[in-house]
Amino acid sequence: MKQFNRRKFLKTTAGAAAATMASPLLASYKSTAGEDYKAIVCVLLEGGADSFSMVVPKNDVKAYVKYSDARGDMALKRENLRALVKSDYGFHPNMPRMQRMFNHENLAVIANVGTLNKPVSNAEIKDAKKGTGISGLPNQLFSHVAQRDL
Repeated sequence: MKQFNRRKFLKTTAGAAAATMASPLLASYKSTAGEDYKAIVCVLLEGGADSFSMVVPKNDVKAYVKYSDARGDMALKRENLRALVKSDYGFHPNMPRMQRMFNHENLAVIANVGTLNKPVSNAEIKDAKKGTGISGLPNQLFSHVAQRDL
């Protein structure tokens, strides 16, 4: 019996969903030739990806060392990261299509997007957790599930 793991399940179901949806979507978007169409696509993976290793500092040695220290044994090696044009970052080695799209300027990375009302420092967050800092931070700031369900 063939083993069917979570990754294979996600790939299969995503592929099937895309196949069933692609023709109606493509058929409904028959634009005039030369029109510059752009879209923002957001994918909620529900824990299906380790985003901290998708986009990794590559050319900035100090930033890479911080990443590596935070990740420990799970840190990706700098030489294995996929180089990105005009960027100090690299993509995970298993992301060649994303690399190609980024390098052809057909993909952008928008990182650190969240529910904050204004920028805050790590110290302000720690103080707020103790009840001595700023107020107004989102409930369950570091819990994706809790924030999604709000």
